[in-house]
Amino acid sequence: MRRRITPAALSICLGVGVLLFVSTSGDVFGVEDETPAPYPTALPVDVLAGKDGPINFVRPAIPATPGPTRQHGPYRLIPYGYQEALPHRQEFTVAAPHTRTTNASVVRGSPLYVEPAYMVPGYTLARLEGFGPGDADTGVNLFYEGPGFPILVSRERIFRSPIDIFLPPEDALYTVEAISIDGVPAVVMKGKQGSK
Repeated sequence: MRRRITPAALSICLGVGVLLFVSTSGDVFGVEDETPAPYPTALPVDVLAGKDGPINFVRPAIPATPGPTRQHGPYRLIPYGYQEALPHRQEFTVAAPHTRTTNASVVRGSPLYVEPAYMVPGYTLARLEGFGPGDADTGVNLFYEGPGFPILVSRERIFRSPIDIFLPPEDALYTVEAISIDGVPAVVMKGKQGSK
């Protein structure tokens, strides 16, 4: 089976470091799934019509040899422009329809709910969100607000492995870094100095 993959859940925030978790869902249990790599989505124009006037669009350069993927714990880091097949293993399937909730007591009752032991000074938890067949069985999002960019911490069940992390081009306004937090592999996305 060959099909194009799109992230089902992607927590992104530019600015202050944000944990980035991606999960994808499928429909077959325990089957190796060959997935073609993502193709860059640059628009074929250089200037777009904006609400308040023209918007300059810079086409990112696609590297001729983007290099191989790299494994970091459960994450597979995919260089920008990579175009080889990406095999996956289906871990399990959820048949029930997913729902979303912002009910704090439901989200706090999820086995996935854990507040980070450390948060950037000046940031407080602004709201919670859960999703899944039981409102918060598949994932929880914690939204923090403070003096800078908002921070989103997302915890999700893994449906397929590895977890694909698509790296941005070198001239993007943010970076993605593979780190460890208390010995646990993690991926952090943060805005470059001066980006808004």
